[in-house]
Amino acid sequence: MARPPRDPAASAGLSIRITGFAMIAGVMAFAAISIAVAPEPGPAAPPQGFVWGLAALALLLLVGGLALGRGGERKRILPLALCEGCGLNGSVLTLLTGNPAWAAALGGLAIAALILGLAGDGGPTPGLGRSA
Repeated sequence: MARPPRDPAASAGLSIRITGFAMIAGVMAFAAISIAVAPEPGPAAPPQGFVWGLAALALLLLVGGLALGRGGERKRILPLALCEGCGLNGSVLTLLTGNPAWAAALGGLAIAALILGLAGDGGPTPGLGRSA
């Protein structure tokens, strides 16, 4: 008995979800490690302008990832990667400043954006070349 043909759209959606969940796990792991090994804040902290510049960059990555929105499989990886970059920048800021709030705040925003990005992949969408 022959197997029914696989739906390429369903296979692409599954690989995006697996990649997205791996990104979420990566952000959580980096945040936990950076909080655990973060140095005590001291006189060697970087200048405040540099810290806030990196925080602004992280938020720009997040906004850029959310703005790129939906698309095919290849077009979905970039927005997820940009959102992940926000969380990773939070971990870097925690390691630089010793303040765990950066990893928690930017990591939480990144995870929420990644979940939103994965939730947008609910299956076939009318008007995007797939039947309802």
